[in-house]
Amino acid sequence: MAVVIRKLGGTCLGPRGNRERCVERVVDNLGQDSPVVVVSAMGRKGDPYATDTLLGLLDRPDPGRNSDMLLACGEIIAAVVFSSWLEAAGIRSQPLAGWEAGICTDERHGEARILAVDTRGLERLLDRGVVPVVAGFQGRSPEGHVTTLGRGGSDITAVALGVALGARHVELFKDVPGVLNPEGRVLSRLSYQSAFRLASNGARVIHPDAVERAGRAGLPLWVRPLEGEGPGTWIRGEEREHAQNAG
Repeated sequence: MAVVIRKLGGTCLGPRGNRERCVERVVDNLGQDSPVVVVSAMGRKGDPYATDTLLGLLDRPDPGRNSDMLLACGEIIAAVVFSSWLEAAGIRSQPLAGWEAGICTDERHGEARILAVDTRGLERLLDRGVVPVVAGFQGRSPEGHVTTLGRGGSDITAVALGVALGARHVELFKDVPGVLNPEGRVLSRLSYQSAFRLASNGARVIHPDAVERAGRAGLPLWVRPLEGEGPGTWIRGEEREHAQNAG
């Protein structure tokens, strides 16, 4: 079965999120494809385990080893919680920290770059029919230090895993209907180049490094709304862009 990466943003998983819908989205076509889930920290600033809430626990936060160790906890909590939701729904699952999923980075705390992905552990789980739930945004350096990938880094985790596992595509579930043009219409299709420009110029729907990494590998990205049945936005190699009504 083809591997599909399904990434859930923090607002999808937070206290105001939709637990049942998240589980439904992940197990879509289970048995026809093999999902690997990537999660962000749950909620927004003020919610107990959101990244900005954790950062506020430090008197003088700085992008160093201590901050990275603390911030990595948010995604790990989300992975454990979401894995328990899948288990409660009868789906065999296992939560993994980023480094347990094979994410190796350089030593730049707060803005680390992924150097390599060892997929052997993930492949063993998939072979057993277990759904891995990976904590995004994090990895470990060759020196053994916990690192984080910067804001929006869970998108990078999802794409890096997709490339390493030869995934059919990566699905990025968001609290928006897709990538919007300046008139507020959903773009049904974008080239990697156009998506990178939008992301680099402030569109926060997807991390520009994730788009760049996907483009180099020719890995399709699908930005999808968690709620509703809108088609979202496909990011592929085509240069033409098509808009449709968001409603």
